[in-house]
Amino acid sequence: MDAIILVKVSGGFQGNIEKVLQVRGVRRIYELTGDIDLLIEATAASEADLRRIVDEILDIKGVESTDTRIVLSRITK
Repeated sequence: MDAIILVKVSGGFQGNIEKVLQVRGVRRIYELTGDIDLLIEATAASEADLRRIVDEILDIKGVESTDTRIVLSRITK
């Protein structure tokens, strides 16, 4: 299953983007402006695997919170 994980980070997060990239299942990271700092595209084998991905991201220093959405369908041009 594909998921989008929205992440808020604190000032203590600096330099930890590589740790997010090392989480198995993370495919792509976007740095954003506004109240959400990172948008992460991830692929998980199951709901339990998605929980592991989110938990590993939450364990990274400076990550304050996550908001996860499961992708129902992908629409492309």
